[in-house]
Amino acid sequence: MDGTEAGRDPVSQDGARWSYLGTALVALTGVGIVMMWVVPLAMRNGTRDRWIQRHATAALNFCRTLLVGFVVAWIAASGVRSWEGVPWLVATFVLWGWLAYALVGMVGLLVGAYLTGRGKDFTFLERISRDWSG
Repeated sequence: MDGTEAGRDPVSQDGARWSYLGTALVALTGVGIVMMWVVPLAMRNGTRDRWIQRHATAALNFCRTLLVGFVVAWIAASGVRSWEGVPWLVATFVLWGWLAYALVGMVGLLVGAYLTGRGKDFTFLERISRDWSG
């Protein structure tokens, strides 16, 4: 065996790999946080392959969770000037928590690209993201 699961189609492996890798690449550009959800959405809607859809949905849910966290952190950080006392510390923790989540998620996207490209299952992003499918 070449390290892939038995019966995993190489096209499916590449599609799942690019759902993670494309998301990570867009996130590293200037439009990253705002537009990184486009790649997994296009990958999920552009195929009928369940393997690709599952992993693209995991990447999409991570992007949505990261975007909501970014908005919350931005609101908390922008409100610091008008707050008196301790809340600046809360805003700082929210901002650092979001940054830590983003960093762990980016590593997760790269690991997911590697593992799914080899035909292995990857569920880490499903565990750290909210399921936005309804």
